[in-house]
Amino acid sequence: MNKDDRLHGFEALVRQADGNAPALAALSLLFSSDGWKSRAGEIAAQVLALPDSDVAARTIARHVITTDVPQWHFVIVADLARNLAYDQALQRAVTPGSRVLEIGTGSGLLAMMAARAGAAHVYTCEMEPAVAMTAREIVARNGFAHRITVIDKHSKDVDVGELDGPVDILVSEIVSNEMLGEGVLPAMEDAIARLVKPGGIIIPAQGTIRVALAHLADFPRTIGTVSGFNLSAFDDLREPNFRIPTNRRGLTLASDAVDLFAFDFTSTAPWSGDRAQATLRATGQPANGLVQWITLDMDGVTAYENRPSTEAPPSAWAAVFHAFETMLDPQDGQDIPVLGQHDMANVRLWIDPPVPAETAPAR
Repeated sequence: MNKDDRLHGFEALVRQADGNAPALAALSLLFSSDGWKSRAGEIAAQVLALPDSDVAARTIARHVITTDVPQWHFVIVADLARNLAYDQALQRAVTPGSRVLEIGTGSGLLAMMAARAGAAHVYTCEMEPAVAMTAREIVARNGFAHRITVIDKHSKDVDVGELDGPVDILVSEIVSNEMLGEGVLPAMEDAIARLVKPGGIIIPAQGTIRVALAHLADFPRTIGTVSGFNLSAFDDLREPNFRIPTNRRGLTLASDAVDLFAFDFTSTAPWSGDRAQATLRATGQPANGLVQWITLDMDGVTAYENRPSTEAPPSAWAAVFHAFETMLDPQDGQDIPVLGQHDMANVRLWIDPPVPAETAPAR
């Protein structure tokens, strides 16, 4: 049986199961396992809407709806500094005739900000079906259903005809902790070329990766000896970089901060991987790694930065700590070359010359 025949068969079963919560819940799992995520979410939503559905069916339905939803969605909407930066930039950019495209609907917050600022129409695309479905409900509850269109697609699959032509403004929040992990560069390159008017406004306009020497007091412990066995070699499999909250206690910057990579999101030139080098000026404190964070220049007026500090409010984005194998103990004012490489998705950092092998272990 081919996939289309299976789909027709499943749909017949859905019609037969109308009002039967356990049967509908089981069918939502079948649709999901066969790759029809959007339809699976719709069927699961039917289960949750039934007044007498049992707990087991509701549990299955909630699992189907939420299993592919990234949990960072619940963190980013709580970042008030982020929200304000986007809102201020949109208020400056939007005019009554503006047509706006948002990449990455999420909760619908940025799309509604654009509509509230006065946009004639906002199109917003979201590739996760459950998120798109819920965003559509949120938009309607807030009274913007007639001015915001949620498109259940990745931006690369959106046709310009679905937007009634190229838009005036492109807004996105597809930046990961390390800047590039969510595919911001290829997404922007494609959207600007196909979906935005020449000279259109891009928010954010630029992004920067900043780095500094750092000392992390509560460094992850080595495995060492466990139950009488030496497992220390397993530490070689530990990732050399890991995420930490930007307000994590025990993190101290041990140099000035420098911009290692800068990305002009308004550029129409093809993106490719790159290498960069900069010089850090040490403060004389020991360092067991490099810490990396991001800045977003929204429009040349408003900017967002999640610089690590215990005094700063929590950020939606974590910092990334790149651990040294051994401790660095530089002199105050010593210049430390830092190098980086990215492949448009991953960022790798190191210092040159490498930390001397005879210094103390970093952990």
